[in-house]
Amino acid sequence: GQDVWDWEEAKITQAIQGEYDGRGATSISPDGAYFAATNGRFYDDGVSVHVWSTESGQQILSVPPTPKVRIDVIHVSNQRLFVGQDDAHAFDVYDLTTGEALSPLQLSDGADIDAGQSALTYDGKYLATPDDDRLVVLDTDTGRNAAAMGEPKYRPKVTGESLIVRNGNA
Repeated sequence: GQDVWDWEEAKITQAIQGEYDGRGATSISPDGAYFAATNGRFYDDGVSVHVWSTESGQQILSVPPTPKVRIDVIHVSNQRLFVGQDDAHAFDVYDLTTGEALSPLQLSDGADIDAGQSALTYDGKYLATPDDDRLVVLDTDTGRNAAAMGEPKYRPKVTGESLIVRNGNA
C-alpha cells in the first residue's frame, strides 16, 4: 500500500505520494527514512526507480528508465540508492541528498545480479553479491573488492551423519 506506518504507535503517519508497482522491486533504508520502488516488474523494459521520504511522503529522487536495460534489484541505504542491472553487470549508485549519479559498482561479465542474491550492510558501506563462481564484497565508497569467497579448498566427504576432516582429507 501507500501508507507509512509507525509500528510502535500502531498508526499511519504518512502516505507515499505517487505510484509504484507493488510487484516490482522495493527497498527501505535501515533507518526507515527512505522507501524505494520500481514502477514495473523485474522482467519489464523501461522501468524507472523512485525514492520517497517516509517522513514527508514526497518523492525525492526519480531514476528514469534506460532503454533495453532491466532493473533486477534495488537497495537503499541511509545515504544512497543502488540499482542492480544484470545485463550491465553493475550497480548504478545515486546520492539521496543531491540526486547525483555516482560511480557505478562494476562487476565482471560473469556476475549474476538477481533479486534476493545481494545484500547491503546496515551502514551501506559494503555490498555482497555473486560474481562468477564466488561471492564478492564491494566497498561502496571505492567500488573495489573488500573481500571474496570462493569454493572451499577441501570438499569433505559426508558419510552417514558424521563428518570428520583431518588435514584437508575427509
